[in-house]
Amino acid sequence: MRRIVFFLCFVCVMAGLAAAQSMPPNEVFGGFSYERLLQSNLDGWHGALTHSFTDVWGITGEIAGHYGSGISSESFLGGPEIHYRMEKVKPFGHFLMGIDHVSAGGDGSTSFAVGFGGGLDVTFAKNIAFRIGELDYLHTNHFDTGQNGVRFSTGVVFSFGGESRTRSGRGTHRSTGGY
Repeated sequence: MRRIVFFLCFVCVMAGLAAAQSMPPNEVFGGFSYERLLQSNLDGWHGALTHSFTDVWGITGEIAGHYGSGISSESFLGGPEIHYRMEKVKPFGHFLMGIDHVSAGGDGSTSFAVGFGGGLDVTFAKNIAFRIGELDYLHTNHFDTGQNGVRFSTGVVFSFGGESRTRSGRGTHRSTGGY
């Protein structure tokens, strides 16, 4: 327990030091999502909140719900994200861990979930971007059986707060808000 507390304190101090140097914007994503799970095609929604600590890394928390004929899945995941902000595009990748709950045929199962993936955001207005696509691999262990699933999401990203740093072909420049 003492190691966990020490680790969390260390992460908070390092995040504070990184945030004091530069505060890129926070991002909120919301959109449509498709998931392939338990040999079923599920449609649903996907939301995420990302806070960037530096120009290249941040932390993401996300929730998603997917529904099909007689089956539903809700996930709560979080983890580190790496990204590369440019003037109009931002590719990103992340590693996520959390929980996933599935209800199927009147039975329910909650499982530890782990996933990784990435995507591409394209800015089309100040502080607003379109997530062209995000593709994630998810592994769960529902009903005592390991599942390997895939999720695709698309939607709108709103950025807010702090000062952002973007990269252009002529070096790094600073602006307020947006990418």
